[in-house]
Amino acid sequence: MLKSIKSGNTSDINSGKKGAGIYADIKPFNAGGPSAFYMTSPGSEYSPGYLVRLQFTVGTCVITFDTKGIAPEKVIPKLPEIYNIIKGNYK
Repeated sequence: MLKSIKSGNTSDINSGKKGAGIYADIKPFNAGGPSAFYMTSPGSEYSPGYLVRLQFTVGTCVITFDTKGIAPEKVIPKLPEIYNIIKGNYK
């Protein structure tokens, strides 16, 4: 499922559209496995402020972690730590 989500968002962004309706950039998140990724956006009139979305799988669950209003350059370096916290608490 995550591979399909990543493929659809990548296709949209590469064709000049927005991923998930708002995200302008998509990058792989190698710490989370081959299909894990994160997307960023400067926001929009309906959702002002910077946005970062991380998506990965743990077991059979697709995990989505969103931030809003925090500059991506502050969030992105923390994504591996966020991933490890979530993965470490998965039961």
